[in-house]
Amino acid sequence: ADVDARDENCKTALHRAASAGNAETAAALLEAGANVAAADECRWTPLHYACQDGHLAVARLLLEAKADAGKENPPCLTPLAVATMENQVKMAELLVKNNADPNCRAKGLASPLMIARKDPVKYTDILALFEIGFVHHAN
Repeated sequence: ADVDARDENCKTALHRAASAGNAETAAALLEAGANVAAADECRWTPLHYACQDGHLAVARLLLEAKADAGKENPPCLTPLAVATMENQVKMAELLVKNNADPNCRAKGLASPLMIARKDPVKYTDILALFEIGFVHHAN
């Protein structure tokens, strides 16, 4: 079977595993040679979907498999922009540690830093990460 077979939305099994937060399935797919950079009809990669819902374990697997945290994907939001919009602080930290740029943006779209600055109360921790480089975790 083709590990990168596409459904009607051009999603692969790895997209589905990332979206569901299923690290075990994602690991098995990656071991079988799944394309970590596969883009669906919205031009989202599996990393975008892991970022959207804060699936850190899956994101770590994807990054270890050489998913590009800093890759521009015009005209799409970057994975970091997705994590920022969803206020996924720990995900944003992971992406920044893996070379994602808070200033990176596609033409006509806001950068992650611009998104955070639009609502500094909501995005306090992410803004601190982008502007001073770290977030204090109370827990």
